Amino acid sequence: MSKTSLRIITLLALALLLAAGGCRISKSGNGEEKHVSIGVPGASINVDKGAKVADAGIPVYPGAMADASNGGSGKKHVGLDLPTMKMEIIKLSYSSKDAPEQVLAYYRDKLAIYGKVLECRDEGEIEIGMNSSDWKTHGFNDPVFCAATAKAPGTTNLKVGRQGDAHFVKVRPDGGGTQFSLISIREAGH
Repeated sequence: MSKTSLRIITLLALALLLAAGGCRISKSGNGEEKHVSIGVPGASINVDKGAKVADAGIPVYPGAMADASNGGSGKKHVGLDLPTMKMEIIKLSYSSKDAPEQVLAYYRDKLAIYGKVLECRDEGEIEIGMNSSDWKTHGFNDPVFCAATAKAPGTTNLKVGRQGDAHFVKVRPDGGGTQFSLISIREAGH
């Protein structure tokens, strides 16, 4: 999931929370320990850099290094708790000296425990129901799909699950190696 997608989800949730009134905002920690919480009675959104590999449900490629490029920690966690939906998004970013095809082969195998793995070549952003250009036809209970937009030559996304409960691995070449992200999206409750 891209930064843009996370921002859209966050902004939508924030707008809903602020519209509800009685808003409380708290920020704690610095750097890796930074945590922001926005809430109103009955709803909240929490954003932090405390994502763990176990939370994503996808193992780290052997020998991979955490990718802290762009001033981040390479770890992101967003928890959204609304009266009609609870969602958690985990994103972990890594780099490897191995070629993209080696990383893809590893993750095709590892993701298969969750079901049929969909491989989307030259797809830039990972799209889920609410930020997809096809959002009217792809809801959270529908299977993951390859997006028809946001092309990015060389990028491959592996996907498995349904829109509201899915695992993704985004792989792209980086010099002689590979940059990749492990992304988990879970929705619970209605």
